[in-house]
Amino acid sequence: MIENSLFVEGLRENNIGKLLEAPKSDLHNHSTKGCTLGWVEDRTGHSLPRPPKKFDGLEGMQKWFTSNLKPFCSGYEGIVFRWEGAFAEAGRNNIRRLAMNFGTAEIELAGGMDEFRQLIETYHMKYCP
Repeated sequence: MIENSLFVEGLRENNIGKLLEAPKSDLHNHSTKGCTLGWVEDRTGHSLPRPPKKFDGLEGMQKWFTSNLKPFCSGYEGIVFRWEGAFAEAGRNNIRRLAMNFGTAEIELAGGMDEFRQLIETYHMKYCP
């Protein structure tokens, strides 16, 4: 019964631990933007500015991302780095069904479908099997 679910308990109690522990789905994840600032900071050694409390729409969000986060993880290596971060965050959030968005250009960037599949499966099994 949903009223007794761990997720609902976490919401009612404002308990982040229960919310993280509850199994969830993420059915629309922008793969290169699915990681947290803390994850990027821990792995790059750079302290990043915090985003504003409210973005000026999608354009404002993209401008902040391009100006503040992307310079520390750009190019092919940066894209793969952010993919890994998205899987790490999905694992931390106990995501059981993850639907990441990838384009054909990203598949080609990885060297084709076989290489792309192998890379994605590696992160999947490492962070959220």
